[in-house]
Amino acid sequence: MNLKSIWIFLFVVSLVFTVKGQDRGTISGITLDSLSGEVLPFANVFVNNTTIGTSADHNGEFTLKNLQVGYNDVVFSYVGYQARIIKFYVPEGAEIKIGNIALLPKPEEMQEVEITSKRDKEWEKKLKTFEKIFLGENNNSANCKIQNPWVINFSENSSKSSLEATASQAIEIFNYGLGYRIYFYMANFSANPSAYQIVGQFRFEEAEALNANQALQWRKNRIDTYHGSERHLFKSIIDGRSYEEGFRLYVEKPGYAQASRSDVFNTEIGKSVIAWDAKEQVTKGKIPGEYLIQLPPRIEVHYTNEYATRKYYKDVPFQVSWIEVGKGQLKVNENGEVINSLDLITSGAMSVSRVADLLPMNFTPNVEQGNATVRTFPKLSGWSKYKRMQEFAHVQTDKPYYYPGERIWLKGSMQYRDNELLDSLSEVLYVELINEQKKCVAREYLQIDSAIAIGHMDLPDSIQKGNYFIRAYTNWMRNYGSETFFVKPLPILSITDKVLDEDVTYDTTSLLVHFKLNKESYGTRDSIGMQLQITDQQGNPVVAQLSATVTDAVLVKDVPNQVTILDFKMLDNRLAANAEFEPRYPIERGIQFKGRFVDDKNKPQRTDLSIVQRDFNTIIPTETNSKGEFTVAGLHFNGTMEFGFQALNKKGKPYGKVSLLDREFPAIDFKPVLLPLKIQDMNTIQVPVTSYIPDADTRLLQDITIRGARIEDYDPKAASLYGTADHVVDGKELQQVFTGSNLIQALQGRVPGLTVSYGWDENNQDTYRVRLRGGSSTMGVGLASPEPMLIVDGIPFGGDPNISVANYISAIPVQTVERVEVITSAVSLLGTRGANGAILIYTKTSGVYAKEGGANDPNMQVLSIKGYCAPEPFPAPSYAKGKETTSNDLRTTIHWEPLLTTNRNGETQLSFYAADLEGMYRVIVEGLSADGRPVRGEYKINIVNP
Repeated sequence: MNLKSIWIFLFVVSLVFTVKGQDRGTISGITLDSLSGEVLPFANVFVNNTTIGTSADHNGEFTLKNLQVGYNDVVFSYVGYQARIIKFYVPEGAEIKIGNIALLPKPEEMQEVEITSKRDKEWEKKLKTFEKIFLGENNNSANCKIQNPWVINFSENSSKSSLEATASQAIEIFNYGLGYRIYFYMANFSANPSAYQIVGQFRFEEAEALNANQALQWRKNRIDTYHGSERHLFKSIIDGRSYEEGFRLYVEKPGYAQASRSDVFNTEIGKSVIAWDAKEQVTKGKIPGEYLIQLPPRIEVHYTNEYATRKYYKDVPFQVSWIEVGKGQLKVNENGEVINSLDLITSGAMSVSRVADLLPMNFTPNVEQGNATVRTFPKLSGWSKYKRMQEFAHVQTDKPYYYPGERIWLKGSMQYRDNELLDSLSEVLYVELINEQKKCVAREYLQIDSAIAIGHMDLPDSIQKGNYFIRAYTNWMRNYGSETFFVKPLPILSITDKVLDEDVTYDTTSLLVHFKLNKESYGTRDSIGMQLQITDQQGNPVVAQLSATVTDAVLVKDVPNQVTILDFKMLDNRLAANAEFEPRYPIERGIQFKGRFVDDKNKPQRTDLSIVQRDFNTIIPTETNSKGEFTVAGLHFNGTMEFGFQALNKKGKPYGKVSLLDREFPAIDFKPVLLPLKIQDMNTIQVPVTSYIPDADTRLLQDITIRGARIEDYDPKAASLYGTADHVVDGKELQQVFTGSNLIQALQGRVPGLTVSYGWDENNQDTYRVRLRGGSSTMGVGLASPEPMLIVDGIPFGGDPNISVANYISAIPVQTVERVEVITSAVSLLGTRGANGAILIYTKTSGVYAKEGGANDPNMQVLSIKGYCAPEPFPAPSYAKGKETTSNDLRTTIHWEPLLTTNRNGETQLSFYAADLEGMYRVIVEGLSADGRPVRGEYKINIVNP
């Protein structure tokens, strides 16, 4: 996944203070003109970025009260004068008299300036741009308004791509959402498409609420703004509560060399990123109330108490941000405010915060009640956070009961508490067939795509008669309890059982299904076409996602008390909003499996493991933990696929073996509700035996023929994108001589000028460095030598001295390599990254180089993994070229169509061919409207030959 970021720099002169007791300090003095010595009446005096402030009287005298114990940045301002900032240390209970404070007039204000409220169109256009950058573009900014925009001037140097601004007076902002009047004394403002800078001081005044409800709403909005902010994060870190406060912190895994990542986070955790614990990274600073946080260069922050408006990962619906710290250390005060903000860069969710999201530094999200501090909860916490992420499943089958040897056609439909999170939730639906003894006798994995999952389940001829059940759920649904799983009875009969007719009625729905046939009568093997339309009771068209099953009503009886789409409802869990609720089972974004590696002495071991997805020849590098265990997730493949596993020892030889760990499936604890069937044993076979096999004149519906041009063989003499290679080593040559070896070792001696240095990194782990003689940079010695650029199948890797290119090469199995090209001189196309030459590795996975059997290797352990149930077209015949065939067509399910979507007029089409038996067909259409309302309708078609 490419994590495209906008680098943002926001600098506000910061305040440092610490509270040692209940006694606050005061500062008093007189404000004067530095040139004339005259007093400046009614000057503003305030602690920067707080609501602590006052005004001088008519004699210029002031007393600033309630200063926090510790350092305070006090701002003195007066219209037409340059603001002055003085840092004072205020001891507990101190009353500091500072005498005269002289302010210097602004040069541009020495002469009288006429200020008008009208500006030209160009100014108005720049003002709109300024407001977007200055206030931001979120809910809070929509409730913010600059009260005196006429004081803002834009530089003539501003252009379409950049903007510079000054202000002749303090900019007044009223934040209607948070209840603050803000005065900003702007020292500098500049912005361009990649960064912006806002420099100045903020003075906050609490607005007076019109009533108690507005005051309560302002308080709630302030708390919501605080939660998930930078300040909240750093405050939680110094308190040792970042996890409890909803933050999940991750850093890049050391040695991970790939430049790109997938957009499925569960596939990256442990592979490219690892969890990071900040508890041991906090120390007290030299000044009371100051803390130092040691941070890695880049941290990925997931705030799980707030949903994201922009999602970076498919399986992470929460806010995601990235923090970069220039010098590896942040200074913060006890409230989490950053002191050395110049060293901090944020991107992602946190970077969108602007002036509209600013809170005064003396704001606290906790409420003091007597001697106790009552902690406030974020807008998403406990059950309130995860209720919105709840998903529900329903499964439709083509028939209400089955006989041994038949196929069950399946369609899964999903509903979500919040459809906005659909793309972030499960992609795997488990569908199980459970017998009366509550044992699972069959299980299929259906891929969920756009809230729909289709597949099938084949019943063996040997399956015993009995009351069976279909159970469906996702791994994520397990967090909400098995009572939220979908369960419906599905009897399996003996081949001599006959179901007797019964009267069946169904509840009506608010939505209607209208059926319209393309002609008045039909015979056997006729083409049947019908138009379906979904409307509400008033006749308004409804967009819906539907399925249709057509059965022979004589051979497949209607059964009372069936579970239909009309029973599909979202269950309510009766939990308090802030009730403790922590999910144990992750969202699955694809097939996953777990395994364990043991060495040749059968002992679990931490090691680098290469996994080859054989049909796709895809290499999946992974690392086992200290117990030898590993997890591979987010895979997408149908049927059963072979995977190759290989670990290499220090000598580059394969060793050890892998075993797959058993999957843990939920216990079967539902209370069975049986489907009442009236059955009579006829002592003769009741299952129609069809000899229908498509012949030469009959085609299956939905058959597709794919034609393409022949792929030409690779010409090794042709120059690559990066220039003509100085040396080329064929993969067959490497495989013949160095089968099972480490690739970097295999290349030694085959490429003139290629040398490998061996040693240990800072963690005392074995590592290599590779160098090429002929690069343009001055080469160092041993492990300090600059390495060449590595390019695998056209994707550049490396270029970072902290990541060993040689180690990455060593993880690529020799048998997957088509060829290796080496360019020993500088590669101009790669700039400085290619200054030391390049090693280009082309694997057998790279499109035109793929060959059958390329993943086969006698030294690679092969295990089979079950994937998705492959969707198959319903095997319905087409008699368009004639009805005469040698096969009998005795289908019980005449047609199955799981994917029907109505247009904006509520219409869709259904077509199929009749079978060989005259009689009545039952058409059942059911599904969900675009807004989640269930719809179901039935229609009968009489089949009579003239």
